[in-house]
Parts: sequence; C-alpha cells; structure tokens
Amino acid sequence: MPKAKIALKTKPTPTPARKAAPGKLARVFKPADDPLADLELRVGKHIRDLRLAKGLSLTELAAKVEISVGNLSEMERGLSVPSIRTLCLLSKALDIGAGWLLDLHAESAPPSDPYVVRASARQSIVFSKTGVVKRLASPLTPGNLQMLLVEVEPGCGSGESGYSHAGEECGIVQEGILNLWIEGEKRTLSQGDSFRFASTKIHRFENPGNVLTRVIWITSPPLY
Repeated sequence: MPKAKIALKTKPTPTPARKAAPGKLARVFKPADDPLADLELRVGKHIRDLRLAKGLSLTELAAKVEISVGNLSEMERGLSVPSIRTLCLLSKALDIGAGWLLDLHAESAPPSDPYVVRASARQSIVFSKTGVVKRLASPLTPGNLQMLLVEVEPGCGSGESGYSHAGEECGIVQEGILNLWIEGEKRTLSQGDSFRFASTKIHRFENPGNVLTRVIWITSPPLY
C-alpha cells in the first residue's frame, strides 16, 4: 500500500523591502492634514492646468524648464516640491507672474488686514527639498515691494544653478551666515550685513554654516 505524501509547511520567505532606484526619491505619503502636502497638491494641479491650457506636453515643458519628464510629472502629482530656480523657470515657460505660488497659498487663508501682518498670520512657502522657508511679512495687497522672512537650513540654499527675474531686491542677515552669488561672484555675509541688487542679474544663495540663517529679504513683485 503506497505511503501518503506529507506536505511540509515551510516558513514563507519575507519579501525584501523595495528600494528607490538610484537617483529617484522614495515616495513619502504625508498626512491628510499636513498643510505642506495640501500646498504641493495645489501647486502641482496648477502647473498641470496651465501646461494643458498652453497646449504643452510633459516633454515640451520639461525641456523648457530643464528638468526630466519624470521630475515634472512628480511635481504635477504633488509628490515633489519645485526648487526656487525651477519655480522661476516654470513661471517664464508658462508666461505667468512669479507670484502665483503665494497667490495659491493665500487661497485658503482668511481675509487679512491690508496694512498689517500679525506674526501669527504670516503665510509660508516651504521648499522642503532645498531647506528653505519663506514667510511673507507684508500684506497680500498690490504694491511695489514685498518683504519676506527667509530661513535657510545649514548646507541648503536656492540650488547650484543661478536664476533671475524682473525687479530689484535687498536684504539684511539677521542670524547666521549667507553665501550670495551675483553674476557668478560670491560674497559671504554675516549677521548685520546687507545687500541690494537688480533681480535681472543671475543670482543664488546658500547657508555655508552649521546653524540656521535668517534673512529679512525685500523684493519687487512678482515674487516666488
């Protein structure tokens, strides 16, 4: 009489965690109540709507902004935050004022005083991948000047490539150290140092120190 076969129970081999491909950022899901996640989604939708209105494909707009199609797709889906330079290039490529990001952020904000901005009510733009936070310190009303309180994390800044836009800007370093490049020439500013230049000049900035840098930054609209 043939012997019955006994099925042996084996412990399933655990599936190794998937790693992000080289050069790709792992997708991070943010809580639904995270205001940054909400802003990323609204910025991404706005970019997509404007692109479609201009009749541009992902490939065409990505070429104009000098980024990959995959990177642009992630921005449109709210999975990544454009750098300061990319925001400037997007504004030019889509033929819109660079203040659109602040306008988007203000959509859900309560009506504000046209002359005063309370410290607790400042609107913030967070460039999470570049370690830069910009808080609007002037009212969201038409004018020739806009003031920002800019915070730059150690080792972070606007990016390795410079950018330019219409207008003029000036500022003063409140805390920390700021490297400021204007037309490729680097200047290092410490607490109390100030600056002024035409925004049409290619510029960029970075915090080379090991503590947070804070700058009062004033610029002509449009602003990003």
